[in-house]
Amino acid sequence: MLLRPVRWAAGHARRLYTAYGAFVVISLVLSVASIWIFAELTEEVVEGGAHQLDEAILRWINQHASSRLDRLALQITAVGNGGVVMVLTLVASAFLWVARQRLAILLLVSGVLGADIVNRVLKTTFDRPRPELFVLETPFSRPVSASFPSGHATGAVAFYLVLAYLLGRLGGKGWFRVLVNGLAVLFVLAIGASRMYLGVHYPSDVLAGWLIGFVWVTLCILGFQALSRTPLSGP
Repeated sequence: MLLRPVRWAAGHARRLYTAYGAFVVISLVLSVASIWIFAELTEEVVEGGAHQLDEAILRWINQHASSRLDRLALQITAVGNGGVVMVLTLVASAFLWVARQRLAILLLVSGVLGADIVNRVLKTTFDRPRPELFVLETPFSRPVSASFPSGHATGAVAFYLVLAYLLGRLGGKGWFRVLVNGLAVLFVLAIGASRMYLGVHYPSDVLAGWLIGFVWVTLCILGFQALSRTPLSGP
């Protein structure tokens, strides 16, 4: 009788660590694949091979522009603005502090700040000019920083995916995780699309930003799980 609970606990622990191991392996495989795609994409950008397709996509997007979509794109892109992301990070960190989730604060801050640093280094390295195919009249000044990769795309992945991971971890229930992850992905895609719609980034800039953000976030989450010693199935 005494051995039965022990066997149940041992079997449960094995399944938990097997799930964690599978998450680690899958995450690393996806990260390596993302790095490879980013390297191939970078080569195309540097050599000019992506330019024609980039411009064709931007022209197609601009052909479907409207005043309503202009307003929507401005509202969406504001949610991915660096200043807004930093404010949201501080607000989320305050709630995590009240909830006594100190390590979660470290994950969120390191995810957002680290992604921003990586993005700035890559922008300086490649120094790709912004697209000039069309200019929409907006209340914001046109960005003067380099175009590749998109800072909005990188920052959106870093903040919204990490936040979704932490909310899912704290929420616990499966349906809640699906909801917050779905909303996070929707925000990330919408912010990237808004940058192309406004004509301030090429599609390859946005894709590169997503890839870099994903790799950085994955590494941060794996580090967080290793430090917290609470194996999970992941976001």
